[in-house]
Parts: sequence; structure tokens; C-alpha cells
Amino acid sequence: MKDRQGRTRRMAAFAKGVSSLGVLLLCVSFFLPQVRGCGTPMVPYEMTLESHGVFLFRLGLPFLFAWVALAFCVLRYLIRNPKAAGVLAVIASVCCLMVLGYAAALMPLSLLGKLSQDIYWVIAACVVALIGFTAPLVVLIGCGPATKFPLTLFFCGMASVAYFLYWWLSNPRGVLYGLKVSVLACVLICAGGLIEAIFQRARAGARPVPQDT
Repeated sequence: MKDRQGRTRRMAAFAKGVSSLGVLLLCVSFFLPQVRGCGTPMVPYEMTLESHGVFLFRLGLPFLFAWVALAFCVLRYLIRNPKAAGVLAVIASVCCLMVLGYAAALMPLSLLGKLSQDIYWVIAACVVALIGFTAPLVVLIGCGPATKFPLTLFFCGMASVAYFLYWWLSNPRGVLYGLKVSVLACVLICAGGLIEAIFQRARAGARPVPQDT
């Protein structure tokens, strides 16, 4: 029994490391060229500076999520107290879900503008909206404290994949290495978040129940 609990704990810790690595990679990708546009590579950091932050809050929302999530990923390794970690998980989930909810509301509204004729944007907007309105119900209502933040990472990673696939499919010949790093990072976030949530739930179910005396 102890061996099984130890194995479950190690798998949860490994998955936690995988998702944290994915978040870190996505932050690094913020400074890498993503696609080639109008003769010059599109670098999210430079686009954010040139647009005075507008890019980050429109087409760069996955990177905004990454910076928010990175802060909480670091805090997860620093905070050892179970009660404080539980409170942190709720706060982290709410903050990341706010970014996701903003994306879920913004992208369908953008269909009324000039991007409405782009079928790839329509698909991406529908996927992000579906994830954005489903995730809060699952994370904040349907799961325990230990699985809240891992599932939040999973849902936000899926939404970020939709963003980057839009960039990829709308300009396949202009894809640069930064976009490949971004997609890889999102896959790691999704996989790590989902696997950690599964094993954290298994750990919670395997804890002995106190017996009345």
C-alpha cells in the first residue's frame, strides 16, 4: 500500500514538473520569432512593445497566461504548508481562468470584425469559447483543491493550442521555430496538468479515513 502511494506521489510530482517546464518554455517562447509576416519575423515581445501592450491582450493571450501561471508554479514549489497550498491553488486557478474567460469572450466578439472571414479564426474562437465556458464549472465546482490548478493548466493549455494552431494553419509557410516551441510547451502543459490531476485525485482517494473510537 505504501509503495503504491509512493509511486502515485512520484508520478504526481513528475507531472507537476512537466507542466511547470511547459509554462517556462511558453514564457521563453514569448521572446522567440513565431511566424514570418510582411518580410520580418513576428516576435511577441517586440509586438507587445510596439503596440503598447495591445498585442498581449488580443492575439498574445497564451503568453499572458504563461506569465501569470509561471508565478504560481514557482510559488507551488516554495509553499509547503498544505492549507496555504490549497489557498494558493484556488487563487492560481481563479487568476488563470480569468485570462481564459477573457479570451473566451474576446475571440467570438472579434468574429464581428475583419477576422470573421478567416475559417481558421472561426474554429479557434469556437474552441476557446467552449473551453473557456466549460473550464470554470469543472475546476471551481467539480473537483477538489489538489486538482484545481493542474486542471486549470490543462484547460488553458488546450485553449493556447487553439491559438497557436490558428497561427500555424493561417500561414504554414511562414512558421518559425518559436511557434514550434510554443506548441510543444502547450502540449507539455496539457499533458502534465492532466496527469497530475489524475494522480492527485488518486492520492486523495487513497488517504486513510480516520476511524471513530
